[in-house]
Amino acid sequence: MDTAGLPLWDTGARAGYRLALDYPGHVTHFASLAVIPTLDAWDLVDERFGRTNFHWFFLAQPFGLPERLLSADPQAFIDAALARMAGGLGNVEPFALEAYRRAFQDPDVRHAICEDYRAAAQEDRACDAADRAVGRKLSCPVLVLWPQGWEGPSPIDIWCRWANNVQGVPIRGGHLQPEESPEEVLAAMLPFLMGTGASGMPIADSSA
Repeated sequence: MDTAGLPLWDTGARAGYRLALDYPGHVTHFASLAVIPTLDAWDLVDERFGRTNFHWFFLAQPFGLPERLLSADPQAFIDAALARMAGGLGNVEPFALEAYRRAFQDPDVRHAICEDYRAAAQEDRACDAADRAVGRKLSCPVLVLWPQGWEGPSPIDIWCRWANNVQGVPIRGGHLQPEESPEEVLAAMLPFLMGTGASGMPIADSSA
């Protein structure tokens, strides 16, 4: 397995930090866009989270029910989800919106998404808990980008539980950072991945 830097968003970021934990030395840099570790996300669940992120619970239901309900009107569901994440469909690039809609018409894609949320509620959460209990951390530098309207503990503070070298900055917009603020994302990500750092970006060292 070769080494690589991993700039990842959403569920990709969740798979990415598990890869960096399970195969240390193969991931040179890890960038998390709009995501905190799965265990920490569950720990922070409250009424507000439940209302705005109901899909975490709906899609994690046992096989069959979510898939059947989603098949009734796939576009209505994905449009509502994207509008909530981006603050309106107008904030999503048309070509990206069409790609989301086209993919979500595929029953296999919808099933895979449900399976991802089922894993997050069960085995992924358990793996995180086991690693945190023994103090396992990512050995590579970590970049964290989060929405400006983030509510809750600092994402940098959260990621410092999982890595010693953490830096990050809030990004304008909502959850869909690559689509909503691509220039800001690239401005933060490229220097990080190239190892040159980023001017003015706060850096935290949890080993101190």
